Amino acid sequence: MHRPFLTGHVDHVLDDKGRLTLPAGFREPFIGESYFVPSSHGGAYVRLYDVESWRTYDAKHIEPLDPFLNREDDAQIGDLYESMYRVVPDKQGRVVVPQEIVETLGLEGRVRITGHRDHLRLWHPPAHDRYRAARAAQLAAAGDGSSGVEDAS
Repeated sequence: MHRPFLTGHVDHVLDDKGRLTLPAGFREPFIGESYFVPSSHGGAYVRLYDVESWRTYDAKHIEPLDPFLNREDDAQIGDLYESMYRVVPDKQGRVVVPQEIVETLGLEGRVRITGHRDHLRLWHPPAHDRYRAARAAQLAAAGDGSSGVEDAS
C-alpha cells in the first residue's frame, strides 16, 4: 500500500471528554489501530503512529535490541512500551487522548497536530510556537538559517 507522507499542521479542538478529531487530510492512515508514543529527546509532544508505520519503526529500531542478554536494551523496551497507548479512532475519526498525555503536555482546548513524515505529533500550541521560535533562533545562530534540507520546489 502506498502511504502518503504526513505533512503540514492544523489546530483542532480537544473536547471535554479528551477526544480529538483527526483532520480529514491526516485521517486515512489512522482508520484502524494506532499508537500514542512518547516524544523522543524529551520533546513537548506525543507521537501518533498508525499500526503499519509503527511496525516499520519497531522492526528497524526496537527489534534489533536484545532484552535477554542486555539489561539496558530490556529497560529501553520496557520504558517505551509501558508508556505507549493503543487507540482506535471512532467512525467520526476521533481518538481519545489518554489523560496522562493531556496532563503531561498541558493540552486543553486546542491541540496542534503536525505532520512528521511517517507519524503525527500532537502539541500544546504555545509549546509548538516556542519550539519553532527556538528552532529559528538556532538556525539563525548557525549562520545561514538553512535547515540543511534541500527545497523541493
